Amino acid sequence: MTTATRTPIALLVAAIAVGGIAIVMAIALGRQPTMAVIAWCLAGPVGIGLYAGFRVRDTAARAQPFYAATTSGVVAGWAALIVLAVGVLIAALRIAQWIGHL
Repeated sequence: MTTATRTPIALLVAAIAVGGIAIVMAIALGRQPTMAVIAWCLAGPVGIGLYAGFRVRDTAARAQPFYAATTSGVVAGWAALIVLAVGVLIAALRIAQWIGHL
């Protein structure tokens, strides 16, 4: 008996966590330029990299004969994109404020 392949959700959870940390850093510590840049790097390259890794694994899973898409996977995918986009935007605004005050 063959088992169905499921959505690889672990990378999405990691992406959401990294995005959440970036948002908190940008809001709480974003007045310091170094922290704003670190928050942007977390939400941008690191978070989007985790999301891209999820997409690669999810595409490979979908190519299997039996794939069972989960509602939680779809919701987590959209949540990850939203959290990462918000993290990038808030950090970028903090960086722009810093640059504007130079």
